[in-house]
This record gives sequence, structure tokens and C-alpha cells, in this order.
Amino acid sequence: MDSVYSSGARLTKQLQDHCEGYDRFFSWVSYIADPPRFAVGIYPIAFSLHHPLGIRILLAASCSEFINVTVKWILNEHRPFWYVKAHKELGVQLAQTPQTCETGPGSPSGHVMVSAAVLFSVIWYATRDKDVRVMRRRRWIWYIIWPTYFLYLGVVGASRVYIGAHFPHQIVLGLLVGFANGYLMTFLDVDAWKMGQYAVVSGVITITCASIYFGLMALGIDPHESAKLALGACDDPTYVNVNTNPLYGMMRNLACPLGLGYALSRPNAAKILEAPAGAGLG
Repeated sequence: MDSVYSSGARLTKQLQDHCEGYDRFFSWVSYIADPPRFAVGIYPIAFSLHHPLGIRILLAASCSEFINVTVKWILNEHRPFWYVKAHKELGVQLAQTPQTCETGPGSPSGHVMVSAAVLFSVIWYATRDKDVRVMRRRRWIWYIIWPTYFLYLGVVGASRVYIGAHFPHQIVLGLLVGFANGYLMTFLDVDAWKMGQYAVVSGVITITCASIYFGLMALGIDPHESAKLALGACDDPTYVNVNTNPLYGMMRNLACPLGLGYALSRPNAAKILEAPAGAGLG
């Protein structure tokens, strides 16, 4: 993997040199595409406007971030900003931004993966229609939506490479897994889910994460090694954010489906959800 890391580090340096002066733009893109943004920002707005879409956004965000963290723990790959510090023989010095110093392993990119999964679910839900005639009239929309979808993910991926948080191959893997995850989510009939299904999702997340975490420790692998590498390589310690820790994300991911299921299973939930529809927002 050293040859892949070395090539990726040099490519990152070239991107920083050619796009010098765009650090604020790329930092802003990286900030907007931060995985927690979907759960704590976009989901409440979407749910208040159209709760079936909001449910899909929260589940897609939680499940894709859960898969992302488990794969990261298993692959346990480096990030550019600490790799170049540990391999000074490369002669590559990368600039850092406040979004650079993430504390989890590098592959696959969570920003790209979660964005790909959530936006795929949104596009599928917004454009699904069994009426062939309607779909023919909407065909031109597909030629706009999907290129825009991949263009946005490309910009997100470029931002992650530019700030030194990911190698290019980690972006590609995040895109592929996120797209597949979003596609598989379309087969779930979440509109008919009860508390039991939401509890199962949270249970699977909890059991899987605990198994991998303690499994790594049993094998003599420190699950927090990446956090130590990040702390040691970050130019400014204030850039290190606890929100980027895998365990922090897992707590959020296992709590979101369980909390959503509990809220929707309340006796007055249906009545409350019907209220916006009566106001013309459903």
C-alpha cells in the first residue's frame, strides 16, 4: 500500500498547488458534506416537510455511516496528513485546514459515502413513479439530476483530497459503497416499519460495532491508534475534533433509528404527522 499512499500524497500536493487560494471553498464543501449534518440538520427539516422522506434520510445516513465506520476499522488505512509526517523521505508537505485532522482511519471516505447514499435515496424517492407516461415526460429531468449528483460528489471528493483528509482511492471506494448502499436502501419498505424493525437496526449496529471493537483489541490492534496519529500530526491541536471519533459516530448512529422508532410508535404519532398534511405541507 505504500506505493498507493505515496502516489496519493503527491497527487494531493499537486491539487493543493494548482488550486491554491481555494482552501475556503473546499473547507466549506467539506463542512457541508459532514455526515452528522444529515442527521442533525437536513433530517429535521425534511421530516417536518414530508416525514416519509425524512425517515429515509435518517436511515440512509445512519446505516451508511455505520457501514463506513466498520469498514474503516477493518481496513485501518492511513490519512494523507499524518502519512506524510511519518514518511518525511517522500519530501511532501501538505497544507492543513480546520477540517483536516479527523481521528478515524481513512478508508472509505465517509463524506462521499454518506452523501452518495443519502442523496441517492432522496433522488429515488422524489422521482419514483409507476406511471410510464409520467416517467417519459420526466425523462429529461434524469439527464439533469444524475450528472448533478455525480458532479456534487466529485466536488466533495476533491475537497477531501485537497484538505489532506483522504487519498484519492479512498474517495473512489466511498463513492462505490455509498452508491450501492443507497440503491439497496430503496428495497426497504420503511413506511410500514414498526418499533421492532428500528430496534433491530440499532441492535445490529450495536452488536457489530462492539464485536469489531473488542475483536481488534483481542488481536492486539488499538482501535484508537488513528486518533493518536492524528493528534501527533496535526499542525494545530485545536483542529482535532472529538466529533470525528468513530465511537462518537457510532453512538449517534445506533441512537437515531431507535429514537425514531420510539417516536413513531407513540399512540398519538399518526395524528401529529397528519397535522402538516392538513396545512398543505404533506
